[in-house]
Amino acid sequence: MQFSEKDIKFATDNIDRLICASIGSKFFRRTEYPLIHLLYEAARKKSDTRDPLTYQAAKGLVDRVKLGDTVIFLTGWYLPMFMIGETDGPPGVAGLARAVNFGLEATPIVFSESGHLEIIRSSLRGAGFRISNELKEAQKILCRAYVAAPLSPLMDEERSKEIINRWLDDLKPSAIIAVEKSSPNAAGLNHSLPGRDITPLTGKYHLMVEEAKRRGIFTIGCGDGGNEIGMGNVQEEVRQYLATGAKCYCGCGEGCAATTKTDVLVVGFISNWAAYGIEAALALLLNRPEIMHDGEIEERVLQLTANAGSAGPPYGFSEMGVDELPARFNIFLVEQLRYTVTDFLTQTEGRLKYMSRIKELKDLDTWIKGEYAPKDG
Repeated sequence: MQFSEKDIKFATDNIDRLICASIGSKFFRRTEYPLIHLLYEAARKKSDTRDPLTYQAAKGLVDRVKLGDTVIFLTGWYLPMFMIGETDGPPGVAGLARAVNFGLEATPIVFSESGHLEIIRSSLRGAGFRISNELKEAQKILCRAYVAAPLSPLMDEERSKEIINRWLDDLKPSAIIAVEKSSPNAAGLNHSLPGRDITPLTGKYHLMVEEAKRRGIFTIGCGDGGNEIGMGNVQEEVRQYLATGAKCYCGCGEGCAATTKTDVLVVGFISNWAAYGIEAALALLLNRPEIMHDGEIEERVLQLTANAGSAGPPYGFSEMGVDELPARFNIFLVEQLRYTVTDFLTQTEGRLKYMSRIKELKDLDTWIKGEYAPKDG
């Protein structure tokens, strides 16, 4: 069955709502407001088309990413208390990179700080990728990914820009997607959501997004709190609704609200979920349900990510949970997205035929009354 643009927007609107479902106490006492819903509504209202956010991101990829192209992913976030990367970010990249590789036949290149690389590689392996040590090999063969740390937190802005320009010149990416990747605030400092300065842990990857926008390269940000790349699109709302949005602990006076903007911002309750939502929307646009990964793959991704030493807040153990939610809830979310895609693409035609047939049965009410009306009395 052929679906119109209006049909896909209807389906992706439901996907947007699903990935923004607030579960548990993640934001308890961090805000007086339904933060995710307010940031979502602001991002959608401020966008050029006001279409569902996952639709905007997926449509942008379909329109721009061609066979053999390169897509850059940015991810990796240190938890300062445990000095290890967290479980939110790399799994989302793994799922969406799989969809980009499987559906658009483009090569995923993932950049982060050096301490995150093994976690990212493990997540990608969980999604079925083979990790290439050679960039050219990854670009030539499907189901390959390349992971590197071109920027160090110790690099100044000038050196970082030099390296970024070289990579963008060489790769000529069609898109850059940031999933749970830190953006500086208005004072140029990176912050954790509780308001701690984490600039010494963070490479200046926001400069890659800014340079990409200057070059006309399509950019997407996936975030779940307000301090990530892309959340600059809703900076005012983050400052208004998040307790640490305008006030932090480092004394800079600017809070943790991000300033880095992207062409499309996808808000989710967990950043991984935002990436999964784009993945689902991509499957819908391409009319290929198999592009959306399933719960079995998600479980493997989370297990390998944990095995690589990643930490899950709030306790910091290397477990499969993400952002205080046990693994099963993340697996359920993926299964729900997979079902949403599959049901829409495979069952819609049957339902429409069924409803059409009911309308054609003009004597249906008469038949019901005649055959099944109570015979008592």
